[in-house]
Amino acid sequence: MNIEKVDLLLMEAPIDNPIRTSFAIMRHRPALLVSIEDGDGAFGWGEIWCNHPPVSGRARLQLAAEVVVPMFLANDYGAPKDVRPTLERVTHILNIQCAEPGPYAQIIAGLETAMWDLAARKKGEPLYLYLGGESTDKVRAYASGINPGDVAQQIPIARAAGYRDFKIKIGFDRAKDIDVVAQAADILVEGEGYMLDANQAWTRDAAVEFCRALPNLKPRWLEEPMPADSTPDDWLALAGSTDVALAAGENALGHEQFDALIATRALGFVQPDVAKWGGISGCLSVGQKVNAAGLTYCPHFLGAAPGLFASVHLLAAVGGNGLLEVDINPNPLREALASAPINISDGYFQLPPGDGIGFTPNAEVKDRYLVEAREIRKDQ
Repeated sequence: MNIEKVDLLLMEAPIDNPIRTSFAIMRHRPALLVSIEDGDGAFGWGEIWCNHPPVSGRARLQLAAEVVVPMFLANDYGAPKDVRPTLERVTHILNIQCAEPGPYAQIIAGLETAMWDLAARKKGEPLYLYLGGESTDKVRAYASGINPGDVAQQIPIARAAGYRDFKIKIGFDRAKDIDVVAQAADILVEGEGYMLDANQAWTRDAAVEFCRALPNLKPRWLEEPMPADSTPDDWLALAGSTDVALAAGENALGHEQFDALIATRALGFVQPDVAKWGGISGCLSVGQKVNAAGLTYCPHFLGAAPGLFASVHLLAAVGGNGLLEVDINPNPLREALASAPINISDGYFQLPPGDGIGFTPNAEVKDRYLVEAREIRKDQ
């Protein structure tokens, strides 16, 4: 696979209602997209994580354009699966020297996703079939990113949009968090469920106390109740203290960390993020290991359309009982940027039509929110 050109597109969209987590507030929606093109004119799309802090998009754009993409173009690849190990090898010393494994991993993930997209398009297949998945047209999905102060308003809106499961941000104040859970319990109807995301807000002991204070209607899972780098013993201790299922994985970096999480069996749900680490091959492998261990693979994602479409294809390829995360907060870089509409019905996300990940950008929307573009050619 001989790639001739890479385009990096940094976009930002203003939002009316900030997105709140236990560690930060997002006041705009960023996205760093990557498009690759081979000598035949075939193309593929990927996405590089850049949600926070606000300078992340510009920093990753520069790092990608000046360091990682030239390395990417300097190599030929027999298959998409060769991209990540090749780039991890050639950037290894830089990772150590710069102490920035996250940004490098995120850029590599975006490039690798684009390679898989290109390969599936050239084969004339949707990505999930190209990866060996069974034929389907939908996966289960849930509404994510519900702010704690908006539960009474956002859950009915998400329900009307077709969702049947809802994830709420917590980790701000113990009493308010419990009140939010009580509100959600009162709003839900038969067949619906809720999840809680603390975004690493607590210590292990604080997480234990929170679980003990939960009302009778338990969440489907409690996500990242303590720092993602907590020891396996801490995860086991927390899991042993509560009947609430635990979820984590969006901030794990590498097979070694995921293997350790899976081996503990402390998590009921494992959540790699295709734009943060691993791209398609890494997340596919983790998802398969999760299912083989009797746990549940649920791809994490909070970003624009290419990453979301890649995530839905990964879930369809891996199979199992997992749910796709779909941010409920308005984001034109997700809904409007994709030429194919996002279709949710009765708790299921309809796979986008077309080959590869099914993403083609709406040119008018792309130009409206474009902040900076960089083109890097192999012969530069």
